[in-house]
Amino acid sequence: MTSHLISDRSPTMKAVVDTVDKFQLVTSSQLLRLHHQGTQDGMRARQNQHLLTLTRRGIIKRLDYRITTGKYGAAEFVYVPAEGGPTRFEPHRHDVTELYVRLKDRRWDVMFDPEEWARPTLGGITLHPDALVRLGARVYLVEVDRSSERPSVLAKKMNVYVRAAQNMAGGSFPYVLWTARTPDRLRIIHNVIKARAIPQMFKSCLFDQAVGIICE
Repeated sequence: MTSHLISDRSPTMKAVVDTVDKFQLVTSSQLLRLHHQGTQDGMRARQNQHLLTLTRRGIIKRLDYRITTGKYGAAEFVYVPAEGGPTRFEPHRHDVTELYVRLKDRRWDVMFDPEEWARPTLGGITLHPDALVRLGARVYLVEVDRSSERPSVLAKKMNVYVRAAQNMAGGSFPYVLWTARTPDRLRIIHNVIKARAIPQMFKSCLFDQAVGIICE
């Protein structure tokens, strides 16, 4: 898609485009943490030039407004694919990307596929986790919760994973890690997990704790 538009001498720009294509929505600070090294001023200068070049060429697109999810509430731009990407900021997509960025910062060898890429079929059931994470021999199916679904909906989603595990003829089923944004929401998720037929196949934690659990 991008080989004829990006010079072979710019692997960083290609990596930026690949990340935007894969995750569909990435902030400027996330791209900075993933793909640039050096002094803070030097990194930002190179990144600004790269992003300006890519947007001017129409390879990626920048949303028309800044968002304030970054550290200390600093406003920043959001980048999406030039065609077929989101037209507005989506907090859930942002959180999935953020989990990847944090994991990559901790472990360079992590393999991370967001939902559009991660649709494993286990026990004859095609699953749709928000992310499929592989780290060595460990595999996690991750659900990034935004407190938008009722407990009954959470139960239905969890039951799909339970049926897939029950249908497997052999092998081990990955842990299903459910993250929450607040302690109250985590308590609700934990209570739903306790009522499942195989509660031990699930783990739950606050979003900020997910990297530690996956990498432990």
